Amino acid sequence: MKFSVLISLYDKENPSNLNDALESIYLQTVSANQIVLVKDGPINQDLEKIIGIWQQKFGGLMDVVSLNKNVGLARALNAGIAVCKYDWIARMDTDDVALSQRFEIQVNVLKKNPHISVLGSWISEHDESMGATISTRKVPETHLEILKYSKRRCPINHMTVFFQKKAVMSIGGYPHFDTRTNIEDYVLWAVLLHHGYNFMNIQKVLVKARTGSSLLNRRGGREYIKIEKYYLKKLKEIGFMNTYEYRSNLIMRFMVRLAPSKLRGWIYTLLRQSP
Repeated sequence: MKFSVLISLYDKENPSNLNDALESIYLQTVSANQIVLVKDGPINQDLEKIIGIWQQKFGGLMDVVSLNKNVGLARALNAGIAVCKYDWIARMDTDDVALSQRFEIQVNVLKKNPHISVLGSWISEHDESMGATISTRKVPETHLEILKYSKRRCPINHMTVFFQKKAVMSIGGYPHFDTRTNIEDYVLWAVLLHHGYNFMNIQKVLVKARTGSSLLNRRGGREYIKIEKYYLKKLKEIGFMNTYEYRSNLIMRFMVRLAPSKLRGWIYTLLRQSP
């Protein structure tokens, strides 16, 4: 099964993290047939150097898409999808590390389950140094479990996903909004579920993600509540959530976002252990 790997990079990424991410793709037990790296606006020379090194190592497999300005993750990924040659696309973030058997395991599952259009897995969350595991974000396995779960929380770990290009393109690609939420993937999964595409999550960790304590700071406060209200309203507008689900989500998220960082961290850890 041939597939492309899709990556989006912007100027503030740590060059060492980018190197680790690309190395983890290079060391896979099943190799990708294409790597598409989108430069979301101009990037610094240190990042350019890392790209140059890995372009040589990957040979002709890496295609680099250069955008004139920073357009945000959703638009950058849509530009990359247009360049992907194969119908199956594996997402990868530039600060995460894929376990060496990630692609092999996912390809084998997809071969055995041809009805699946979106396939993810669990992630382990780490600090910047990729030291000890802080937590494991578990997500449900079966389509019906994922559909139920998605009414409350994002059902797919974005950096682990394999998806069918034709499925995503059939709904217009990644949705992008007037405000940059960086959680457009949740809306993407919701729309795909709403259109009847089948989902599955492998019940094991396939990607090590850098999160750290800074994630909790970014996901708190009134500004984040505004962002969540914005995208939850979108899910209600397309009919994915009813009025009760919309309001109960707002209340729950309002309470979590305004909680102190330590309490919010405890809640996150608890929720991640229970798909």
